[in-house]
Amino acid sequence: MTLFTQEDYKTRITAIQKLLAEKELDIAVFNHPAELYYYTGSVIPLYCIMPKEGVPILLARKGSSRIKDESPNMPLEIFSGSKDFISIIKKHFSSRILKAGFALESSSYSSVVRMLSLLGNPETVDISWDIRMLCSVKSDTEIAIQRKAGEIISAIPEIIRKVYKPGITELEMSAHIEFYLRTHGAGSLRCRQEGIVLAPGVFSAGTNSLSSNKFDGICAGTGLSPALPFGASVMKIPSNTSIICDYGFVFEGYHVDMTRMFSVGSPPAEALKAHEAMLSVEKDVIDALKAGASWESLWMKAEESAGNLGYTELFMGIGSEKVKFVGHGVGLYLDEPPYLAPKMPDIIRENMVIAIEPKVSLPGIGVVGIEDTFVVTASGAICITDCPKDFYIL
Repeated sequence: MTLFTQEDYKTRITAIQKLLAEKELDIAVFNHPAELYYYTGSVIPLYCIMPKEGVPILLARKGSSRIKDESPNMPLEIFSGSKDFISIIKKHFSSRILKAGFALESSSYSSVVRMLSLLGNPETVDISWDIRMLCSVKSDTEIAIQRKAGEIISAIPEIIRKVYKPGITELEMSAHIEFYLRTHGAGSLRCRQEGIVLAPGVFSAGTNSLSSNKFDGICAGTGLSPALPFGASVMKIPSNTSIICDYGFVFEGYHVDMTRMFSVGSPPAEALKAHEAMLSVEKDVIDALKAGASWESLWMKAEESAGNLGYTELFMGIGSEKVKFVGHGVGLYLDEPPYLAPKMPDIIRENMVIAIEPKVSLPGIGVVGIEDTFVVTASGAICITDCPKDFYIL
């Protein structure tokens, strides 16, 4: 059964159909699990055909009983081949489809080409960014899910304290964290960045956290091998070394993101100093995180704050590893609008859910910082990953 009301779906469908009308599109075609779930309540259909007017149509080869249960108010058509598909389109569309919208960033070239041929080769319009923006403002139901996710992930520091023992490896500690998250409903992380396969999070000690990666983030860890260069390694956790714990958590399809710092024994003094500085940067950004602020102004606030504390060169990475953002939206994806980055004049809106993550890369020490997930409300930003921001000593 769906978690969302019919009013939720009506609001979403009205918004996308308004977009189709503005762009003079006859239909939009969705085939990615996130978009299918957002508009239909199910990831099982192969396609959702969204007309500019009327009710969306679901198409599938199998799974009909589950689709009907999860999307009870949308017509479902089962097809076995191209002839069936074409007949279904003719049944639902009396006139020729001239322009079709696709989320090209999440659809393969071959799938789009095949779909176009079945639709009569309409003009193609990429609506990837438009879809991102429509999903960036969360409903009350979505926020309630993310609040619950925030409550669950906020127990990670206590889990780490409970299971830590001398000689434990990054991988073993990560497995304890992942077991906790999985048994509390964790799904798979979903990232829009092309070519990225993510571990559930990063539990990385010392300079392992500085490992290079194509992932557009400051901290990725070394991973287990070149085949998965992300997350924990098999290294035993050393003493007197900073440890970063950066985890995303997916609950009922929706992400939250949180980072906390640890050490076994006393961490380097420079790491403690940097941690305090990043807490200060986070506070400055949170104070400015209000509806109406531009995305880029929040980046500028973070950059200015970090610079005033002496971290201009180390803030959000070193040299070519530096990343140009200090926060990102979270929802059905780990990386969605808003992006708190330069050259982003778009405006923060109420009910956006945003992860703020000021961090520094300290040569010879590792990545140090903080990350929390916030809901933008009429009275300011409210933290939903609300556990102590301490530098935890194990």
